[in-house]
Amino acid sequence: RVHKFCNKLCDLFETEIDGPMQRLGYCCGKHYFYNPQVLCCYGNQLCMIPRDAQYHSYSSNFMAYHFCKRCFNDIHTDAVNLGEEAGAVPKDEFKEMRNNVLDSEPWCWCKSCGRKFHQICVLHLEAIWPQGYECSTCLAERHEARKENRFTAKALPTNQLSAILEERVNSYIIKSINLQAGETAC
Repeated sequence: RVHKFCNKLCDLFETEIDGPMQRLGYCCGKHYFYNPQVLCCYGNQLCMIPRDAQYHSYSSNFMAYHFCKRCFNDIHTDAVNLGEEAGAVPKDEFKEMRNNVLDSEPWCWCKSCGRKFHQICVLHLEAIWPQGYECSTCLAERHEARKENRFTAKALPTNQLSAILEERVNSYIIKSINLQAGETAC
């Protein structure tokens, strides 16, 4: 019962905090996480390590080798052969781990005011804008506009398949979702 009320209170807080945080110039009041990926087991083909499952891992030369518990226990020798890259590695050098690590959404900081924003909220990627991020508040104070992203779908070369896909997506959006929606490029 307490857990249920705490969850309701948390949901209420998350919906109510967005407004004040945005008025203060931040993107939102949420904390975003990426769920753990399903890992591929190095033991058998098509063997996967699901979320929250235990597995054994060995890292060497920028390469990680993961074995699910079943495949690791099926190896009856004291060393695991990892091929030409790492050779034979003793079993005791493998770490027992659990696939439950949550990665949080990366942050970017405004280079003018220093405010912190989620990269996904402000659509900032360092590879596209290497000069850094500047928030809309700072740009509005200086009466400047953000530079346009040149890496968009419109800038990509088109072919017959992309033209058909774009036509179908745009017609679906216009018919089903919203008559005022803009055009989509695939």
